[in-house]
Amino acid sequence: MFFQTATDKDVYAVGDVVGHAIPPSGQTAVWAGKQCANEITARFAGKAYTLAVKSKAVNAGNVCYSMVGDNPEEAIMVTHDFSWTGKTIKGKGHVPKAASGKYRSTGTGKALRNWYSGITADLFS
Repeated sequence: MFFQTATDKDVYAVGDVVGHAIPPSGQTAVWAGKQCANEITARFAGKAYTLAVKSKAVNAGNVCYSMVGDNPEEAIMVTHDFSWTGKTIKGKGHVPKAASGKYRSTGTGKALRNWYSGITADLFS
């Protein structure tokens, strides 16, 4: 996987503009941004960029939260499983139910807040 565009070696692309099955979420945006920065850094150092993976096939997961209520705070989540074989990224999403049997819950709202705290700490550390 590379972020340098095919039409201009000085332009890099991440996010929804890239044709792949990585789910659009904060978690994958942070990951892709870091990988793109690694590619640019390698290029400035005159080195080849390679995605650091242990095998040719990569299986990964992702979670995406959405707040859907404010009193009490409730959220839903979507989980994604995706795989990369070195050329193509494939993905599939799932909306799990909370222990209550409903899609929205206060527990998921708390999980959203905890995820947000963790991801912002990672971004600004």
